[in-house]
Formats: sequence, C-alpha cells, structure tokens
Amino acid sequence: MVGTDPKTMQDLSGAADTLQHKLQTMSNWVTGKLDDMSSRMNHLEKNLTDLRYRLRGKN
Repeated sequence: MVGTDPKTMQDLSGAADTLQHKLQTMSNWVTGKLDDMSSRMNHLEKNLTDLRYRLRGKN
C-alpha cells in the first residue's frame, strides 16, 4: 500500500519536522520584530510626552 511503508512514513515525518522547525524559526523572528516595534513605540510615546510637556512650559 502506497503511503504507509516505512520509507514514506520516515520521509513524511522528516518533512513535518523540517516544516515545524521553519515555522518555529519564523514565529520567533516575528515575535522578535513585534517586541522591537513595541519598544520603539514606547520610546516614541515617551519622547512625544516629554516634548508636549516642554512645549506647554514655553507658552
């Protein structure tokens, strides 16, 4: 029967492992980028808040 012999199962298992590894790598990359973006947005928000306070003090 095609699809159930040990070689085919081994190939499918290897392909699934490779796919899982690639997806985990991509997930880690995306999570890292989102964390970086979050940090940058927090920094920008702080700078804008500081700028607003400085501009209010000059009026």
